[in-house]
Amino acid sequence: MSHQPYLTTSRAQCTRVNHKKYTTNSIQRWHNDNKENLTLNDFTLIDCQQYHLRVQNGLNNTLNTSINCYYAAIPYEVIKELKNNDKPFDITHSSLPCQREKTLTQIIILTYLTSASISLPVDNTNNQHNIGTRMMSSIMILMIYYLHFLLEIKRLYESQDTAFSNDISLHQIQEKINEADLLGPSDDQSAWTCTGNMNYESEWHQRTCTFKNICYNKTRKVFQFYRRPGSIKTPILFEPKLGHIYDFNINNHGFVNLVARGSMHQAWGPTIIEEWLPSANEAHYLEHVHVLFMHWHVSYNPGHIIWEDIASTYFAMIRLNEYDRNAVLLEYRNFPKIGDQFYQMYQNIVPAFAAKVDSLFHYTNSFSSPLVCFQTLVAGGAKSMFSIGNERYTHGKERLLYDYRTAILQYHGVNISDLPSRHRIVLVNKTEAKRRSLRAISNLVEVKNFIKLTYPQIQLDVIDWTKYTFTQQMHELYKTTILITPCGGISTIIPFLPKGTHTIVMDFYVNKEAYLKGERYQIGESGSMDGAFLNYFPHIRKLYYQVRSAKDYVFDFPGASNTRHDASIIINMTRLKELIDVALDESNISPIN
Repeated sequence: MSHQPYLTTSRAQCTRVNHKKYTTNSIQRWHNDNKENLTLNDFTLIDCQQYHLRVQNGLNNTLNTSINCYYAAIPYEVIKELKNNDKPFDITHSSLPCQREKTLTQIIILTYLTSASISLPVDNTNNQHNIGTRMMSSIMILMIYYLHFLLEIKRLYESQDTAFSNDISLHQIQEKINEADLLGPSDDQSAWTCTGNMNYESEWHQRTCTFKNICYNKTRKVFQFYRRPGSIKTPILFEPKLGHIYDFNINNHGFVNLVARGSMHQAWGPTIIEEWLPSANEAHYLEHVHVLFMHWHVSYNPGHIIWEDIASTYFAMIRLNEYDRNAVLLEYRNFPKIGDQFYQMYQNIVPAFAAKVDSLFHYTNSFSSPLVCFQTLVAGGAKSMFSIGNERYTHGKERLLYDYRTAILQYHGVNISDLPSRHRIVLVNKTEAKRRSLRAISNLVEVKNFIKLTYPQIQLDVIDWTKYTFTQQMHELYKTTILITPCGGISTIIPFLPKGTHTIVMDFYVNKEAYLKGERYQIGESGSMDGAFLNYFPHIRKLYYQVRSAKDYVFDFPGASNTRHDASIIINMTRLKELIDVALDESNISPIN
């Protein structure tokens, strides 16, 4: 007489696991360990609708073979537990090990199937005693697994520095799915995969890659990619002109770009060595994802740090399906000095989506072994976000940008569901700059008085961002419905405005000195300095205040000639009113509130 399946459940919606193959492997392992044969028929997945139909029709005491059954992905540990208890269980489809951890603590037991719900061989003479024993066993087992479940939930939530809302991508609220991978790393050599151009060696700045089982040699100061001794050479690139390329470093440049505006001398690639992977006795192995990047070492500008230096690391993880909330970001060469503005901004941004940021030198030297090995190292993908010439590389990143922005807001305690219920205009007073020119709103006082007189029912605040911490800036922005700001670095916090709000951002006049060869803006035009960046945040309406002639700007110091860098804007009230009226008309908030 054939026994009933050890495991039944609603149909799982886990498309990333080869269920049949997975369970077959578990069964084979059970056979090797226990010399007992099991078959796939012992572990079936019953369609939930058919199952409930059977219950309604009183057919729950038998397993109707006409019902469509689907194989479940059953880990060895579950088979072992079921066989040791010799009891069938009913579990939810979401608890099946298609999630990232194939452990019993992921399993939520709903129902212990007694003889009342499924036929099992029993001793008829002691039937009532057996049922009572089974009921007691079911209660005990339910309690044990429920405690396991609570502990697992507690661990998951404690691993998060902040709670993420449903508005954020799933990449940020759960780690990547550990799916079966035929190209995954082995135990004796390194592996790699990339997105981006894999034909032209000159396109190193277009690649983003993941390297598995790669080690940093602290003595040689190189990353070592291990190829099995005696194995065949495998091509890395397929160059149309040069043919197969077998190295990660060629023609004096590396394989990927680590900095948004890097030269070929700042490209990076690991060094291939024909050796076995070092053992755990020879090297320190690191489990979590690590991301290699390079800080753009120029004058301080918050926009370049937030949206180029750091954002590229987040984008790289997501694009390669390697997101890890406990990731470590490793700066390759130019790590900021502790306490300076760059370092402070790193601390404002990185904890929103990763565990920490450190210099490669300091981080690897915190381990005593000469080799520090990374289970997963992500590198590349850094692109300029503010150049019109590179705007095409921002296409399709809208959701990445929005999720990144939202994670930062939430890390700083902003409730993104708490949208403004009344209008508030913020006029930005720029008082400091890293260069001689200020590049501000020249007639700020006139603008302030005009808005107060024209829109007396609307709250107006003039804000100097230098008087606020980054956290305070986030909260002030999220209470704003219309932001009026100069262009440049000071405007790169515009994306932190709430959904459905407006910003009026100053353009600059393109004169001969401001024109750059190859730029899209021509002499005599009004240039939107940050348009190539801001236009990819569709949750905000951008209203560009255009600068059309010499009447619209004033140079910041005698002898200045470059209207892009050295001029402040003179706002015309009629043209400003037109843009404010557009913002009020398009808003869902009544201007009278």
